Amino acid sequence: MLLQIRENKFNGPNRAILEHIQKIIKQSNYAMSVRQIHYKLVSLGCIENTLSEYRKVSSICTKGRYIGALDWDLISDETRGAYKTESYQDIRQSLEYQIKTYRKNRWADSEYYLETWVEKRTMTNIFYPVTNHYDIFLNVGGGFNSTSSIWQAVKRLMQNIDKKIIILYFGDLDPSGDFMTEDIETRLKEFNLDIKVERVLLTPAQVIEYDLPKKFDIKKQTRDRGTVNKLLDDPRHKRFISKYGELSQTEIEALDTPVIIDLLTRSIEKYLDMDLFNSVIGQEEIERDNIRKLLA
Repeated sequence: MLLQIRENKFNGPNRAILEHIQKIIKQSNYAMSVRQIHYKLVSLGCIENTLSEYRKVSSICTKGRYIGALDWDLISDETRGAYKTESYQDIRQSLEYQIKTYRKNRWADSEYYLETWVEKRTMTNIFYPVTNHYDIFLNVGGGFNSTSSIWQAVKRLMQNIDKKIIILYFGDLDPSGDFMTEDIETRLKEFNLDIKVERVLLTPAQVIEYDLPKKFDIKKQTRDRGTVNKLLDDPRHKRFISKYGELSQTEIEALDTPVIIDLLTRSIEKYLDMDLFNSVIGQEEIERDNIRKLLA
């Protein structure tokens, strides 16, 4: 929705960046985060890959919406939200909603149990429609997973120990992001779970294949040491350099949304028995129709 709330005061270089953002959003079929827009502008050569430029893009995205130049619904923020239990006009409306959203466990008879884990909260709007369609959990870490998050995962996985458990992992390529795959696997195996954590994104080969931008000096303000390089300040930086020969960061948001969705879809379907999956969907429809007949 385009909605003008404030007077248009854009001019100069910021006006040019706004016009590029309008084109980027128009070409996308999905709502985009500010970080995704930032990386798209970087790849187009419109801005530098710096924190100050990111803040500029964020400001332009905010002002652009208020002056009616950018669609409010096509710029998303998955780091915040509002929550409320669903309510209905009456019990019949509630039952109709339950029938409409009823879903059988589409992996009940599969030899695999899959989950998708993603490092960044900002990617939820991209990942969830796909993982929801395929009836698998999306676990959003927001960085390293908390102890509580790991325990909730353990309880889910314990219910599926008779299957081959696969966790599809998506995260940044930097000292901490690279280590998170190993961290997840180690912490879950402490509970004697036989699992496989498969890193789908990001890898060095993908950074090259998709020509993704890298950061080498990320400023971080500390209380006692002033401004430091966040990458050098990461306790895993030596491990990363030993493994890859350089110290850098490439963020998953730098990838175009269709590429991410394609990689996610293919990584899920690799373990999916499509005939069985479609058969369960057919059973859902039959059961819905039967319940509707009882309520008629």
